[in-house]
Amino acid sequence: MDRLRSLPGGAAGDRPPGLPAFCRSRPPTNTVRVSSLRGLYRLLLVLLFQLSSLRLVTSNLGPGS
Repeated sequence: MDRLRSLPGGAAGDRPPGLPAFCRSRPPTNTVRVSSLRGLYRLLLVLLFQLSSLRLVTSNLGPGS
């Protein structure tokens, strides 16, 4: 600590110059698991099936018409 205080041009207790803050901090990493992708795919299929059923009902082209 004594060596840092004796650096020329620095006040007592100052850090030596280093990388800027945006270089020191790492952004949080998000990992995507295969199981979550499968769940999302299943949800998409269910929503697609419901949408197609709704279109058939509203256009009177369903079974029994």
